[in-house]
Amino acid sequence: MSHSYLLTTESAKIVKTKKRVKALQGVLNLAPANSGGTGNLCPYASRGCLATCLQTSGRNRFKAAHLARVSRTHMWRENRARFVADLDREIGNLVNRAHKAGLTPFVRLNGLSDIRWEVEDPWLFIRWRHVRFVDYTKNPHRYLRFLRGDFPSNYTLTFSRSESNDHYCVNFLRAGGTVTVLFPHNKPLPSTWKGYRAIDGDLHDFRALDPKGVVVGLRAKGKAKQDMTGFVVR
Repeated sequence: MSHSYLLTTESAKIVKTKKRVKALQGVLNLAPANSGGTGNLCPYASRGCLATCLQTSGRNRFKAAHLARVSRTHMWRENRARFVADLDREIGNLVNRAHKAGLTPFVRLNGLSDIRWEVEDPWLFIRWRHVRFVDYTKNPHRYLRFLRGDFPSNYTLTFSRSESNDHYCVNFLRAGGTVTVLFPHNKPLPSTWKGYRAIDGDLHDFRALDPKGVVVGLRAKGKAKQDMTGFVVR
């Protein structure tokens, strides 16, 4: 099996991250929500999130990319032992590549999904204790555990706003968490949201570097550019 079957290491955002913060990222893209036909991998996705998912932007929108996500998702569901063995090997390959290039390795296991990896495969974070794992989630219970410190120490979560979870966002920001908020693609990012400082989250994807209690502003991509559900803050 190719070393790059599971982890994507080339995309516009990954290239930006490599240049800006000298870090090499590997992203696992499974089929989001119910699109893989094996159950819902995004149980807290809102209507706006489902309609404007990142699978509609960039290379993700192409048929070949969709079929690859579905194939990975079926393997994850049906042959977990093989899947995690391959994932383990690919993380090792990523670490070796990063070290040879003088870069910091980090992994995003939920490129398009919202799986509780800390529950499903907690051994990964112990085995790769020197690798930083970074993800986004819309699961408020999962994020609350992260804020309380009941989480692998090398796994950083950022809460993701939707049109239906503003109350969680404000509470998490107040507690020192970080929250991504989607803004229009054709306007400058605001300097604040709900009174909290906003930073440009499109500059890189290494969210472990973000200061506490900030809004991570992102520009709408793909179908989100036309969103009118409130998922994009206008």
